[in-house]
Amino acid sequence: EHERVFKVAVEAVKARGYIAGEYLARRKDGSTVEVEARGSGVTIGGRFGLVVVAQDITERKRAEQALRKSEETLRSFLHALPEPAMLLDRKGLLLLGNRALARNLGLPENALAGKCVFDLLPTPVAAKRKAMLEQVLASGKAMQFPDVRGDRTFLSWASPVLDSAGTVSRVAVIAFDVTERQRAEEALRQSEET
Repeated sequence: EHERVFKVAVEAVKARGYIAGEYLARRKDGSTVEVEARGSGVTIGGRFGLVVVAQDITERKRAEQALRKSEETLRSFLHALPEPAMLLDRKGLLLLGNRALARNLGLPENALAGKCVFDLLPTPVAAKRKAMLEQVLASGKAMQFPDVRGDRTFLSWASPVLDSAGTVSRVAVIAFDVTERQRAEEALRQSEET
């Protein structure tokens, strides 16, 4: 088997000038590791040979898998929220948005990422949101603000996401529709006054 693999590798190097790939390797103790290998050909004294450099990438693969799992968890959590939620970069580009946000904006879920949130909102709302983003970026502190759109009232929270240097790199935003609660409170206040 090793001889066949070697011949295939030699032919690939002769055809392309190099080989590169990942594979599982077995250590002497019987454990397996993930390996990334790169090779090229060399001719010395009329004899062709392979020069192969291999690196154990097991930990990198585990870290990549953990990151994928973490991202899947974040997406699941975000989509479970019944209210609009989003993650913005420093310029207001949508990095993540949940189903409720897509529904409120009248867009398919897969059309959110990469869009500038300010382009998707009515001009007065966009101006307020942009000011909010700039304030969170400048202060590095979370903030809460009301947002009235037509006959609906939202209470929004914007929280900074810090990078490893402690700089705000992204902003998480969630908006709760508090219209019915406000109407109930107003009705209660009016009934108490009469």
